[in-house]
Amino acid sequence: MLDHLVLECNERESDDYFKAIIKGQDACYYDGVNGYSKRIDYLNHFVTKGPNTSSGVISSGHVINFGILLGVSDATTYQHCILFQTPVFPVRITKEQYLDSLFSISNHKIIDRNNKEGIKVELNMFDKQSKNSASVYSFYAETGYQKEDSYLRFIKADKVNENGTIYYDIEMEVQCYLYYHKNEDGFVQYGKEGLWGKLENGILKMKVKL
Repeated sequence: MLDHLVLECNERESDDYFKAIIKGQDACYYDGVNGYSKRIDYLNHFVTKGPNTSSGVISSGHVINFGILLGVSDATTYQHCILFQTPVFPVRITKEQYLDSLFSISNHKIIDRNNKEGIKVELNMFDKQSKNSASVYSFYAETGYQKEDSYLRFIKADKVNENGTIYYDIEMEVQCYLYYHKNEDGFVQYGKEGLWGKLENGILKMKVKL
């Protein structure tokens, strides 16, 4: 599956989308098409002494995933999507406060082996197994090294209040290198290591509710 992944881009009508060239192939995801939806997901983040929270929590915080994302239950065989994740921020800071701070800065570092602070970029591929489950295969910017032509920047991130509901109108550009995963103990994901492919000329456009 990994060696024969077909990326495609069928133009659709939507103002909210992610488009890029990945491994030399056009790829795009449109809000409301084929199980994709524009989202900002607010998630808990724990660091524990063991494999679960009952072993004791050392620290806690939140992270935010954002983009045109795919739900597992909506996936069809070999669908894929790009995930962006913010750094961990303290529980005392609200999602709105953190996003205001994040979007006030245009240029951001991409997390890699040199940069431990920044935004994570991850390509997930879903191989659907049943109605509500799928195997997920992932490639990461953080498990290798980014180069001089890597970038992640917000061109626009306007905060809009419409009838008491807060929206963020976002336009973001990204370019980076994605790698197979290799653990610190030497375990190599899928029996392969090193560079998997380059994501070029990525554009995220979405107006999303807080």
